[in-house]
Amino acid sequence: MHQITFAAMECQITASLDTQQTQNKFLLGQIPVWFKQWELSFSLANPDSEISLLNASNGQAVHVSRTFWSVLRIAIDVAERSEGFMSLLSTRRASPLDWRTIQLDPFTSSIRLPRGARLDLTNIARSWAANMAVQRFAEYGPTMIDTQDEVVVNGPMADGSPWQTSLANSPISQKQLGYLMLGSGAAATSNRKCVKHNQESPHEPEALIDPRTNKPSRTDLVSATVIAPDGPTANMAARIVLILGSQAALPWIEARPHLAALFLNEKGAIITTRKMTNMHYQRAHQLGA
Repeated sequence: MHQITFAAMECQITASLDTQQTQNKFLLGQIPVWFKQWELSFSLANPDSEISLLNASNGQAVHVSRTFWSVLRIAIDVAERSEGFMSLLSTRRASPLDWRTIQLDPFTSSIRLPRGARLDLTNIARSWAANMAVQRFAEYGPTMIDTQDEVVVNGPMADGSPWQTSLANSPISQKQLGYLMLGSGAAATSNRKCVKHNQESPHEPEALIDPRTNKPSRTDLVSATVIAPDGPTANMAARIVLILGSQAALPWIEARPHLAALFLNEKGAIITTRKMTNMHYQRAHQLGA
């Protein structure tokens, strides 16, 4: 097993290649280079990035690269499938803008945002980048990209077993939640931040805004992890179920057989869908049993 860890696209990333061929170890060095190149397009912190220049265009059409165009098309597809739960645009106004107000000209590869609108593709771009990296490495061996909130693989490990990745500790109890077993696709986690006001008080989850109403959601969930065929879908679904809350999220996931999910509620209880329990999840104490 060969690994490389680096910082890019606003997170710490680990790339793992399951192969005994030592010459392939050095190929991992290409992955940070790719991520740095993609970051030049999607970094909101860089005023010269493509997305920053588009956000500063004040309603004017802006020509974009083929990479940017592809990622935006993926983001629009995800927003359309999200049933109103995802908004790609924000403004200084109280209510978010509809993503349908984005104007695309495929003949000139140009994009026009509403005046004063701000586009954010951070999560979708990171998911796309992880998917691209594992696809490019498929010829060298089983590969996993871990971006802290998301894990993407290009298939099982060399011995045929699924990749094992640990879930983040509970933000309420700080205890280990267990492990995911991933043989294909992606797993993404969406969290509500938990704030501790003083030493005596418990950790309290932050309020979560429902984009459909622009009002706080009544969710009882603190975190949601979803396994899906690809990263953008996993990210979308994790965000949706976190907003829905456990009572509505369970049937929402179960109605979509390509998804599996694990939720953590405000009481610290772990809730899993049938597919997650049967195929993808092990509690910490189960390992080695």
